[in-house]
Amino acid sequence: MPFNSLEYFVFLWAAVLCFYAVPDRAKRPVLLAACYAFYAFWNLHFALFLLSATAATYFLALRMECASRAGEKRLCFSAALLFLLGAFVFFKGLPLWRQSFSFLNHVAVPVGFSYYTFRLLSYVLDVSWEKTRPEKDLVSFASYVAFFPHLLSGPIQRPEEFFPQYKTLPKIDLELWSSGLRLILCGLFKKLVVADNLALIVDNVFGHSTQYGAVPLWIASYAFYLQIYADFSGLTDIAIGSGRLFGIDSPPNFNTPYLAKNIQDFWRRWHMTLCRWINDYLFLPLRLQLRNAGDAGMVLALFISMLAISLWHGLSSGFIAFGILQGVLISVSVFTLQARNRFFKEKKALSVLRGFMGPLVTFHLLMFSFIFFRCATFSEAVGYISRMFQGPLQFRMLNMGLEAKAILGCVLALALAEWFERSRFTRTPVALRLSVYYSAITGLLMFGRFWPKEFIYFKF
Repeated sequence: MPFNSLEYFVFLWAAVLCFYAVPDRAKRPVLLAACYAFYAFWNLHFALFLLSATAATYFLALRMECASRAGEKRLCFSAALLFLLGAFVFFKGLPLWRQSFSFLNHVAVPVGFSYYTFRLLSYVLDVSWEKTRPEKDLVSFASYVAFFPHLLSGPIQRPEEFFPQYKTLPKIDLELWSSGLRLILCGLFKKLVVADNLALIVDNVFGHSTQYGAVPLWIASYAFYLQIYADFSGLTDIAIGSGRLFGIDSPPNFNTPYLAKNIQDFWRRWHMTLCRWINDYLFLPLRLQLRNAGDAGMVLALFISMLAISLWHGLSSGFIAFGILQGVLISVSVFTLQARNRFFKEKKALSVLRGFMGPLVTFHLLMFSFIFFRCATFSEAVGYISRMFQGPLQFRMLNMGLEAKAILGCVLALALAEWFERSRFTRTPVALRLSVYYSAITGLLMFGRFWPKEFIYFKF
């Protein structure tokens, strides 16, 4: 039941109507049932594994709080970490394990596994550090883990962000519904109109890169960098918008990352909930432990954090190279920032140039690094980049005018979606907004069903 399908929209509204139709005491069980029905649609075994991970974490966290001895608390904490991290390594490394163990060929990676594992890990760590008390109500906790708008694609919401909203039973709020439907509409537009059209160029060129010369390879690189943003931000727009229909709002996941002025600014704007998770639960503890190592400790903490982000996506050599490259880029950016600030403070005439060149250079550095993300292996990415700076080899020419116009059109469409997403239209009657959004969503879904294309981040 992908988010860009008519079936999902029907299911969503059926769940919303049931949620608000039942008495207050039944709302939470109904929502939980809808979450597991949604996940079981993908695979019943996935739902059973989710249930087992939820139950194990729930009981171990309770045991941690009531443990009378420090050793018992550490044992429960270690068991929870071992279970969650062990499952994470197993499923993320499944393509590698299959090469050695053929009986694993029938094992599939649960969809959304990365997202709910990180939610469970943050919960276990917060309980262990006594930042939060364990949730006593199993239905509430299971709903936090399995909340279906966020289950497959995030955002990675924290317990303290979810439970206060979840436990305040919402009434129908047409303004909140309007903002939710607007986000869903923007997300579908980004996916169906922008990302899927760019995918026609990207899949063709990246899939047969040795048959193209330099110019098509450059075009496809720009196209992919735009595609992955439109695709992923569209996915989280739909997720956040769907959650608002149940009265659950979420932290944003993107903030115009292509306007980032440097690399660290980009990672504050891109996949923000994952980066916040890595910062709070990995980078800051590492930085504290390595504080006596000075700059070397900072570099090591940055590299480990960036590598963790890449391994969250998978264990392929392309993802690993992507993480290492991000570690290099962010380390250089961090350690040269003060010198650059001093230089431009002294050369005030160049500050305007910096405001333009900073985002431009950052854009291209990230565009090149995302080639490693797109290619299956490190060697494939290196070969792709090397051909970008060579003359045409076995040159099969794209229709350059048409492709350039398509990319320009997608850029303009993406800018329009970004503007519309941040607009409010509060002076327009809410009933009119709801009907317009609903009709536009239905039209996009009817249009998109003829060329269904999976979201890129569904596989993570």
